[in-house]
Amino acid sequence: MFDSSVSYISRAVETGQSRLIQRAIRQTTSLRHDIDRTHLSNIINRYLPTTCAVYSVVNDSINKMPLCDTLVVESTTIPTTILPEVEVYLLHLVIVALLSAKLYEDAAYASSMIVEHIKQYNKRTLDCLTAKVYYYFSLSHEKIKKLENIRSVIMTAYQTACYHNDAMCQSTLLNLLIHNYFEYNLIEQIQILTEKTNIFSNAGSESSFVSHNQYCRYAYYIGRANAIQLEYSSSYALLSMALRKSPQEVAFGFTTQTTKLIILVQLLMGGIPERSIFNHTNMEVRTALIPYLYLTQAVRTGNIQQFQHIANHTIYKLVFKTDKNMSLVQRLGHNVLK
Repeated sequence: MFDSSVSYISRAVETGQSRLIQRAIRQTTSLRHDIDRTHLSNIINRYLPTTCAVYSVVNDSINKMPLCDTLVVESTTIPTTILPEVEVYLLHLVIVALLSAKLYEDAAYASSMIVEHIKQYNKRTLDCLTAKVYYYFSLSHEKIKKLENIRSVIMTAYQTACYHNDAMCQSTLLNLLIHNYFEYNLIEQIQILTEKTNIFSNAGSESSFVSHNQYCRYAYYIGRANAIQLEYSSSYALLSMALRKSPQEVAFGFTTQTTKLIILVQLLMGGIPERSIFNHTNMEVRTALIPYLYLTQAVRTGNIQQFQHIANHTIYKLVFKTDKNMSLVQRLGHNVLK
């Protein structure tokens, strides 16, 4: 499957059709379940020249992955050149493999080296691949709880993307910055940052190069920020739009978190969510909404004892804290008293 991805990328460079690169990226979801130390080593030997600045870093990281039952090394000639697009795609695949193997420290170190390496390129055919590298760069540092260490790197990359009119990277990096601020409750910084950007102003139009998924993620983040700042009406509108425009058959994690927040915002506005919102077709989503269903029932009946029991229940309280919705839940106490 990796060979077909390389074929897509090569054709994209030749014909200038960026959609072929996006098709190669979509194959990563299937590819990462089959990739292991053996396959990754063979791919590196076949495609990545030893003169690549991060060759040793990549090899050292791969050698830390668990060994396979059978290790078969393909005998191939050492490559001397490689398309920058294929190189960045391969390097992003290495980070994905390290994250799948739960080697978070190695993924964070390797991704840092790779990010520095790809700064030398400035090609529009690399935009979506570079955006993916930065996404996994942020994710790997989030896994080791060191997001604050890379904030300046992401900010610099975001400023560069704005200068180059790189909409793909600009939208991705903006969301990564907002996520970074949320992790440390820097809500005012989010407001300052978003006041100076208009990258999502025409998202959804035919002329927009912004990823649809990035637009949904941005709407979710700003909806959450508005809820924290007591702007419930705008928060509800943004969250509803994010939920409506998000993929319906996948991304159940995003659907779950957005639905939870919509329920709380609607309750804080004095409304009661419809029962159908808790009857999602996916069982995992429906199960995850149970604490919020009980919370809704307590608010609807105005039962302060039941509300306090749900809010302080050991398991449910842990769910609210994990979802980072505990402060909104506590605000609901005033609604119950009313």
